Amino acid sequence: MSEADDETIHCDRHGPAKMAFVCQHLVGGSGLGFWCTDNGPYPDAWCGDCDDLMMQTGEWTEEAEKIAGIRVICHHCYVNIRRRNRVRREKPSP
Repeated sequence: MSEADDETIHCDRHGPAKMAFVCQHLVGGSGLGFWCTDNGPYPDAWCGDCDDLMMQTGEWTEEAEKIAGIRVICHHCYVNIRRRNRVRREKPSP
């Protein structure tokens, strides 16, 4: 996503904003898990199921990318999606 980091898009909800990329499942999901690369403030992100699929092959295959259905979103939507999909770990019982 290096060249796209500085690109802006028009979001119907937020207006002009930075571009970000997430799997289609995260867009409308909640509590799906949130995995991402470690590059930039809004790194490419995917859900737990997409991560499981990618881990089975050890890389992003054409099939995995097709299932992920990457969507372009704005950085404001990204922040909301990340918050909604992060899975909180429960504290162990005493």
